[in-house]
Amino acid sequence: AARWLPVSVGAMEFEAGGASGGTEDDRARLREALEAGASEAELEEFIRKNKHNMAPGCEAVLRRFSPQEQRHIMRRGELPPECCEPVLCKRLKESKEMARQLSGIVAESARRARKQAEASMTPKFEQPTLFLPGADMNSAISMCEVSASESRFAPAAGTPSGPAKPKKKEFEEVKEGTVCGVGGVIEITRKKFGQDLGTRLRVVGEKGNLWQCEGGVAIVKFQKEGWRWVLRADIAEEQEKAKQKEKEERERKAEKERGRREEEASSRRNEASVCRDEGRLKAIRILQARELAAARETDERLKRELEELAVKAEQAAREAKEAKEAKEAKQVAAAKEAKDAKETKQKSDRLAAAEKALKVKKKDKSAKANKDAEKDKDKEKEKGKEKEKDKDKDK
Repeated sequence: AARWLPVSVGAMEFEAGGASGGTEDDRARLREALEAGASEAELEEFIRKNKHNMAPGCEAVLRRFSPQEQRHIMRRGELPPECCEPVLCKRLKESKEMARQLSGIVAESARRARKQAEASMTPKFEQPTLFLPGADMNSAISMCEVSASESRFAPAAGTPSGPAKPKKKEFEEVKEGTVCGVGGVIEITRKKFGQDLGTRLRVVGEKGNLWQCEGGVAIVKFQKEGWRWVLRADIAEEQEKAKQKEKEERERKAEKERGRREEEASSRRNEASVCRDEGRLKAIRILQARELAAARETDERLKRELEELAVKAEQAAREAKEAKEAKEAKQVAAAKEAKDAKETKQKSDRLAAAEKALKVKKKDKSAKANKDAEKDKDKEKEKGKEKEKDKDKDK
């Protein structure tokens, strides 16, 4: 949390003690610290400490930034009250600008350090001197290589060193035409018609399908490959295009030269500001070292907490597994008891049904016996009546 608190430039200069730019390792560590992103734990800690200063929706905006952008915002210190998205964007812009300036200072310091190292490592070359006999020591001349123009074996003055080139005609006629016919000019674009490539011939006549040119050369009219008409207007247009291209090339070179001069001026300004910012640079390195130490402590603490959480999670999983096994055993026992109770009930139901059926059967049997007895009584009564009738008949 200490690395998020704002540090004034005066305090950094005081801690720096006005020292120089430091070693290459210091510059590498500073570059690494400037490019490092915020971890999840650091972001959560920063949000927890500044929760009361965040407006609604500010936390979601902060989480949408990349880790490097979150690190830039956190470097600016604690958030102001009622912090919203524009405030975060402003802090991000200011921090990026400061990081860019520091990167420029680091690069310029590294460049100067390399130059100084190269200058210190380069051996100083002392030219040997030749002392002529009888000459004063102060009049000794330095030995040097004789240039080619002063050599005794050099060619005569004004003579070119390379092989002789054939001289061109001082006044060579430039053949151009204004018409596509007799009086016009044809240029050979392929090695045909017994002529070399680029030869220009003036048309002096026409005969059937042939153009008759000077020198007795005949060219087929309808054979368009191998020759073309040379018109003055086309040449003027080509010259105008070439001039325009040359003008654009000059403008591009001038623009490049202006950019080079601006870069040189910027480099000189950076060199002037390096001496002024070296103390701040060391103070920032000290601050970054503290930040890295605090980050390592935070990582170790989080690691220990994660290990404790892992142990607790393992213990909770083991307890949950044991509880699940006990619950499953209870469920199995309850299911067995329910099954036994169901079977017992089914047996009792079957016995009750059998007893009921037996009672019904006995009842039916007794009813049938009663009915048969009644039938026998009725038959006996009928027999008695028949006997009485027979008696009456006999009487």
